[in-house]
Amino acid sequence: TKYATLFSWCSRVTRRARSHGGVVHTALFQRARQVPQGTSSELFKTVMLNVHWALRDVDASVLLPLHDELLLHVHADAVDTTAQIVAAHMCVRVSRSMPPLPVQLRVGAHWAALRPLPLPLPLPLP
Repeated sequence: TKYATLFSWCSRVTRRARSHGGVVHTALFQRARQVPQGTSSELFKTVMLNVHWALRDVDASVLLPLHDELLLHVHADAVDTTAQIVAAHMCVRVSRSMPPLPVQLRVGAHWAALRPLPLPLPLPLP
């Protein structure tokens, strides 16, 4: 199967935890989530850099990454263009067999005033 290596690795971690008298649930939980979290972290870093470089000709910039979100500073005239660029770069496919990652855009003058911004369709490919 596609995840045979991950399953095999999780099984080895479980056996090792049991043989050392450790708490299996905690060890398994911590070990099993390292691979997906590391992979998603690397994916997000790549997307963040791609968005940063794609915005170089637009009056917008990445201010801060917050977990799995990007906080941008965007001039009012550049909101639509920036939305297209960000959505196109963040709606990536991890593999051909998976759907694109979900993306939500919000816009506002300050944090408390954020409102949903519909995704521009069709999304241009990066």
